[in-house]
Amino acid sequence: MIRRPPRSTPLYSSAASDVYKRQYQGIDGLFIREFTNGYVVYNRSGSAQEITFQHEIQAVSQGHSSNTHLVADMDGEIFWLNS
Repeated sequence: MIRRPPRSTPLYSSAASDVYKRQYQGIDGLFIREFTNGYVVYNRSGSAQEITFQHEIQAVSQGHSSNTHLVADMDGEIFWLNS
């Protein structure tokens, strides 16, 4: 019989999953995950969504800096905090 040490961490982290799956601004299908230097947003709401941040944020793919950004349906974006 092979003995294995007990697992110290679960295979599935509910905390990380909950952060990713939370609704943003009350819109079903608009998901956001916050990181130290910015955010990742994924929109699967059925239509383009305008999102507003408290601070000026740069959209990586567009290079546009603002506190308001438009994310197309079935698309995502990475946003960096401006330093």
